[in-house]
Amino acid sequence: MASRKRSPHISVSAVRTLQRCPRQWFFTYRTSVPKQIDLPRLCGIGVHQMVKLLYKPTKDNRPFYYKSVRSFQRAWSNCFDRILEVWGDRIIDDDPQKREEFRRVGYICLAQYWKDHFGHEKPLEVEVRYQTPYHSDINLLGILDQVRRVDLKWIELHRPNLIKDKRLIEAFDPVII
Repeated sequence: MASRKRSPHISVSAVRTLQRCPRQWFFTYRTSVPKQIDLPRLCGIGVHQMVKLLYKPTKDNRPFYYKSVRSFQRAWSNCFDRILEVWGDRIIDDDPQKREEFRRVGYICLAQYWKDHFGHEKPLEVEVRYQTPYHSDINLLGILDQVRRVDLKWIELHRPNLIKDKRLIEAFDPVII
């Protein structure tokens, strides 16, 4: 069986880290020093996981996987507990009060997300990985939070340069990332 040759790649966050501080990039991506993480970032990771789950297909074709905002928030609490358990002693400036503060932040974010998106068209994609050529043989990797369809009026208002003769110019799709 032939082996698949993987192209060298770099993530968007690694590029940003390298631009901001080459030394931080070296210690983060080129050494085996155990990674540490802060509670705001863990909260964000969990919220993104929950939003992805929200659009998981259901047998009865509900708009959201969870039946109520309360069940969504309870699932958030369990998700956040699992994340905290995985990262354990590698959490920077960890203390019980801060954990509860970010648990509340997650509740608020997800309740607002539910309110803003319930009854609206589902995204075309959620938390989807992408890869694109970056430089020579190196690919840039990243994750798109969401890809949503937008109407021509929205594009006309926000990006009028993409409209010609009341139509979207040929090289573009009516989506927003």
